[in-house]
Amino acid sequence: MLHITREFALDIDRFMHRLAVSTGEVRQTLSPDTPQLTQEFPSGSVRLIPGRWGRATGFGMNGPVDPETLETVEALFRSNDLPSRFALNPFSDKAFAAELGRRGYNIEYWMQVLVRELSDADLISPNNSATADNAAPDSGLSIERLPADRDREWAELIAEGFKTLGHDYLMDPMFHLPMVHIPEGIGYLARWNGEPAAAACLNVIPPMACLMTSATLPQFRRHGIQSAFIRRRLSDARAEGCEVVIFLTDPGSDSQRNAERAGFHTVYNLTMLVQSND
Repeated sequence: MLHITREFALDIDRFMHRLAVSTGEVRQTLSPDTPQLTQEFPSGSVRLIPGRWGRATGFGMNGPVDPETLETVEALFRSNDLPSRFALNPFSDKAFAAELGRRGYNIEYWMQVLVRELSDADLISPNNSATADNAAPDSGLSIERLPADRDREWAELIAEGFKTLGHDYLMDPMFHLPMVHIPEGIGYLARWNGEPAAAACLNVIPPMACLMTSATLPQFRRHGIQSAFIRRRLSDARAEGCEVVIFLTDPGSDSQRNAERAGFHTVYNLTMLVQSND
């Protein structure tokens, strides 16, 4: 089992930051008329879509955050009609966490971070290789890497699968589309008895990978599709030269259970803090 240190947490933070930058650049290209912003600071970064979604990450990971920077970040959120929101790592500077509390921040939700080491044992057998479409004929399930001309279908399926979560931005296919256009992204489509049933994404920056996004249409749930997606992406991540895979999910969710069954273990929780309007 991996021993999680502050340096390892920083590696995960840097990995996620690189994905965020790539996604922001691609999103601007795909949706030039949709305002969006990624702004870098010495102590972290802010990503937002005005009026819809925003998050500050990395702050506090390299020591205290000066008050001027914090005030600038908060002003940036306000000017884009959004509440200030920080993702706080448990390895973050404790004084920074205390300052957020004094400034009226409250816990919005937690995001569980799980990890798993990879080995060649994770590679799918030659008869069902990591680089070819894989299928389980007896179950009716087939999984394929996303062809370039079906990217919109992938994004629409993800958005449809997320409808039950109730967040407007997650129900917009254009919010998800950049994930399969970035250089680090690999998309997957699953069919159940020939019908489109689920979609997923793998992000690869060797030696680390992330099982980022996956969604199943309600009528196809409870068929083991997400577990099959995990196995396929673990194999592909290993084939790409990765040694560690990370997985982010809501605590206590079905996704957490599926990940733990596949050998992942929780290393820490990210705390999402949002500033009160009071």
